[in-house]
Amino acid sequence: MPEFDWRSPKAYHTNNAENASIAWEYLRRDSEYRQAYRSLKEPQAAASADFRSEWGLVFRR
Repeated sequence: MPEFDWRSPKAYHTNNAENASIAWEYLRRDSEYRQAYRSLKEPQAAASADFRSEWGLVFRR
């Protein structure tokens, strides 16, 4: 199995990626975001207006 270095820009092919996918990949690696998400009492609280505003989240209906 080939090694995959997720930290390497060469490991990603973003030519056909949507902006939302790229943003999510960045956000999910952000240590401050992960800590803020873990500190929520319930995962559904991530949909609160305050949390969305702080992290720039937009949920599609």
